[in-house]
Amino acid sequence: MARYSAADVSWFLVAGLDVVGTLTEFEDNREARTEETHTLGDSWAEESFVGVRQGEITQQGFYDDAVGSVHDVLSSGPGTTNILSYCLEGTATGKNFVGWAGGVQVSYQRQAVRDALTKAKATYKGAGPIEQGKVLFPYKAAGSSFGKPSVDGLVSSTGGAGYLQYNASAGEAKVKILHSSDDAAFATLFTFTKISSGHGAERLTTTGVIERYTAANFTTASATGAIAALNAFVGLVRTSTAP
Repeated sequence: MARYSAADVSWFLVAGLDVVGTLTEFEDNREARTEETHTLGDSWAEESFVGVRQGEITQQGFYDDAVGSVHDVLSSGPGTTNILSYCLEGTATGKNFVGWAGGVQVSYQRQAVRDALTKAKATYKGAGPIEQGKVLFPYKAAGSSFGKPSVDGLVSSTGGAGYLQYNASAGEAKVKILHSSDDAAFATLFTFTKISSGHGAERLTTTGVIERYTAANFTTASATGAIAALNAFVGLVRTSTAP
């Protein structure tokens, strides 16, 4: 049995910006919507799942006005929808991550209290699937290379989703997710939109086969032949459903 603590929370990414260094806590709540279905003559209440799930995240921590930090992320909302990704299990390739196809920021609260540091709080609600997948490339500096080690999983035929989060202050890059049946010959599964300066996130989906081995791939996309000052995360969800 593996146990984890706050020290293992690796990143909390919103549109390519990592705010984990400002957070003191966040809660990830998912629930199924139900309807009362008991009728006349029943002696106990009954609830039935109506086929819709919903999610909500509440986060709180310290206010920080640095470029790319929590105020930069939250001040564009409320009402803004972003792709969210976070990992509770450390930084290793192959660990589980959670991806939100869309998270609508519904609130942003700054709290100034006497004899205390100013705090920042926010709430997100889901706007699409909330998924669990495997980390192919942890959020860190990326270079022009094949993203070994590959991640070994069961071959699947029910599709999935690929996640990219990035923050680039210079340079350009092409990012792909590759897959292979033998961990030797790899083919392209997903090709993300070319990265240039700035930050952002993208989620791509497929309904086809995903082979057993998968990996991230970074190649240069500019005439200079260099990927400069790029931090990125790449993850893969097999069978795009809520965990």
